[in-house]
Amino acid sequence: MKEVIDTVSVALASGEVEELGGAVMQEVNRSLLSAGVNEEWADKIDNLIVLLFIIGIALLANVICRRIILRVVAKLVKQTKATWDDIVFDHKVMVHLSRMVAPILIYIAIPIAFPEHADSGLLDFLRRLCMIYILAVFLRFVSSLFTAIYQVYSRKEQYRDKPVK
Repeated sequence: MKEVIDTVSVALASGEVEELGGAVMQEVNRSLLSAGVNEEWADKIDNLIVLLFIIGIALLANVICRRIILRVVAKLVKQTKATWDDIVFDHKVMVHLSRMVAPILIYIAIPIAFPEHADSGLLDFLRRLCMIYILAVFLRFVSSLFTAIYQVYSRKEQYRDKPVK
């Protein structure tokens, strides 16, 4: 296990995702074999287990962003006297921004789950799906940000007669 941690540390530091994926796959395969899983089945399901682990970590990061960070930001926003931050938070700008955390983590970590398919169409397809979702969420974030900015400027007396759109 210590060798795997050392390999993972070195691979993360040097940016070699394929080596990291190989080390993780070997450890998962070893764990499955020591648990009594048939070698043929262990080879088939190790990718799925690592992928589920990556998705679980991404969902945990999403929950942390939603439940902890957004609540702290909401309390800070309510304590300020400024109204622009209330408008930005009411238009769920921060919520839309937090929705990008999980797909970005999955996009970055998905080569770890499929190290043997580094140049294959499967990995490319999965990363493209993640990128499409990231772009859709980013566009929704930008839309809510512009709506909030419009609301902030339309409430100010000095900008009321000047068009923003």
